[in-house]
Amino acid sequence: GGKVVKIHDWSKRRLAYEIKGFREGHYYVLYFEVRPSAINEMWADYHLNEDLIRFMTLRADEVVEKIEFKPLVETAL
Repeated sequence: GGKVVKIHDWSKRRLAYEIKGFREGHYYVLYFEVRPSAINEMWADYHLNEDLIRFMTLRADEVVEKIEFKPLVETAL
């Protein structure tokens, strides 16, 4: 057991490079609280989920309420 504290939905975005034949993906940033031993169980579940093409789990000391990002390449108007 654990709980999700915050979800940032960045929606569908172009990937930096093709992964498993995909050029776009839906990005999420999730903050959650869980016992440390559950992380290995989560990783095993991630690897079995065919809908996930890439994931990363990091430890955060605090929840960021608003995440802003700039495009990697700015287009001229």
